Amino acid sequence: MSANNKFQNTVSVQVIWAQVLNNIQTVENGTTVTIVCNIGGTLPAWTGPPNTTTGTPTTYNYANSSAFYSNLGQAKLSRLRWAANNRDLRLSPVTMDDEGLYHCVYRTLTWTVNLLVRGMQKVFITT
Repeated sequence: MSANNKFQNTVSVQVIWAQVLNNIQTVENGTTVTIVCNIGGTLPAWTGPPNTTTGTPTTYNYANSSAFYSNLGQAKLSRLRWAANNRDLRLSPVTMDDEGLYHCVYRTLTWTVNLLVRGMQKVFITT
């Protein structure tokens, strides 16, 4: 490997890292967030943070479908809406479990957002 190739590989890794850092959204636990998809089109396919049991990304919907995937469960579905542009996702209220990487895909383009949730997890104790 020549010195030029080594330099090009290093630059490539740095550019990818910068792209991830530029797509961070921070929100307070219990508030509403719109997770922005900065690529064109409407009704992109969305995936979210991995399922804690399987480790696979959570599928929210399929491309060109406004219906959210029923396996998300009623608790998640009740908090999930499309924004007015039919591209961005709205979660309300946000929970600590919503934190993680979200990916929207439209045709061959992918946009990744790292959602950070600040605050404490609310715990309800019943007696």
